[in-house]
Amino acid sequence: MRLDVDLGLEVALPPSAGSLALSPDGNRLVYLSEHGGRLLAERLYMRRLDQAKTSEIRGAEGAFFPFFSPDGQWVGFSRANKLNKISVEGGAVIPLADLPSGSSGESWGSDGNIIVGGAFGLMRVPASGGAPTKVLDVAPGENSFWFPQILPGGKAFLFSTVYNNGTTSS
Repeated sequence: MRLDVDLGLEVALPPSAGSLALSPDGNRLVYLSEHGGRLLAERLYMRRLDQAKTSEIRGAEGAFFPFFSPDGQWVGFSRANKLNKISVEGGAVIPLADLPSGSSGESWGSDGNIIVGGAFGLMRVPASGGAPTKVLDVAPGENSFWFPQILPGGKAFLFSTVYNNGTTSS
């Protein structure tokens, strides 16, 4: 499938991975926006793909690594070493957990848990909130785990490993 979305002349996506997310039903796109070579105050924007208008997700200033809940009704994101969620309909940001420094991507499973990657390894956080629990530590020679993706069925996930020598693998 090919997706071509016009974000307008003033908007560009950052060149880094993890700056956008497509809802599971394919109806919404959430993204960080870049203008003039820098992020626009690190804010998230959402666009329903059946509409031309994009709207800012209020309250998500400083957000990184957006991701959707399995039902597409929530957007999760990291901000200042905290994991948060907000309804796609708007409202208040709901803090879910404090994270160690260095988170680098999340994935929300249908079992009600969110897997978080980073320099600390992989952690599991309940989507309703609560303390993170360790799933996997980085091994000697590994630097961090990035962009976990829970696979269909929820019994396994993929992630990228960054090694101390700068190489990566998945």
